[in-house]
Amino acid sequence: MPNRRDMLAACMVVLASASFASQAFATGFSWDGTWSGKAANGRTTVIKISNGKVVSWTSNGSAANIKSSSVTSTKVMIQHAEGARVTLRPRDDGTVSYKWQGNNASSTAILKRR
Repeated sequence: MPNRRDMLAACMVVLASASFASQAFATGFSWDGTWSGKAANGRTTVIKISNGKVVSWTSNGSAANIKSSSVTSTKVMIQHAEGARVTLRPRDDGTVSYKWQGNNASSTAILKRR
């Protein structure tokens, strides 16, 4: 039967491998495209990214007024002119997690590239 030290070492190797794989995936991730999905709050969201820049963001078909945005290899951040924030992060299956945070509410979704 393995001792605790051996089991701990094996767990650390597995965790380090998983972390490395996720980082490697995110590094090679392309954000370019049209991302869409339905958020937990029922709103349909579409975000278009081209050449590493957020081009547009719509919610239920209405254009959102973007104050600022940034695109890195591991996440996309969007700041709405009225204060809400959106964060996108890549997932291992090629979709992205979407988190919207408003002043008194929040919502999440999984967006797919069209």
